[in-house]
Amino acid sequence: MPRKRAKKNTKKARRGSPLEASVQQQLDAAGLTGYRREGRLLAPRRFLFDFYWEDERVALEVHGVYGYKSRHRTAKGFQADRVKMNLLQLDGWIILEAGTDHVKTGEFLEWVTAALDKRT
Repeated sequence: MPRKRAKKNTKKARRGSPLEASVQQQLDAAGLTGYRREGRLLAPRRFLFDFYWEDERVALEVHGVYGYKSRHRTAKGFQADRVKMNLLQLDGWIILEAGTDHVKTGEFLEWVTAALDKRT
């Protein structure tokens, strides 16, 4: 009797963009640790966020629309993001959004620091 092969996991793990890797390096270097990656927030909707600090209820979304595949580039994706941001803010979350230039200059670090300081 032939052996059954184990099914391959066809789902690819999301690696994140090079921009998100830069954000993670900068957060770590600045000592802004304690975050989680790719978290799903606000059950039952389970919105996905790039970085978040659950206890402080602070989330950071990175928008790298230049040269990387992103759902933020479509009208439907943009509209869905507005729903996500608004519902989480109404639930008490501080939502930060950073674009490519904010990451390159490190400007987003000031925002994260200020948001975490408000919650601690």
